Amino acid sequence: MKFAIKKIGKEAAKKVIVKAIQAIVGGAAGKVTSTVVGKALDYAGSPGYYIAKYWDAHDKYSKNGRINF
Repeated sequence: MKFAIKKIGKEAAKKVIVKAIQAIVGGAAGKVTSTVVGKALDYAGSPGYYIAKYWDAHDKYSKNGRINF
C-alpha cells in the first residue's frame, strides 16, 4: 500500500478509492468517505508517526513534541 501511494501520489490514490466506495455506497457519502480515506492513507503512509503523535497528545506533558512516560 505504501509503495502504491508513493508511486501515484496520495491525492490520486484517494480519488480512486473514494470513487470505488461511492460506486458501492452511493454518492451521498462523498464528504465523509473522502475524509475517512484521507486519514486512512495518512496512517498507511507512516503509522508510527501518527501513533507517536497520538501518544504525545495523551502523555504526562501533553503536546510537547516528546513522548513522556
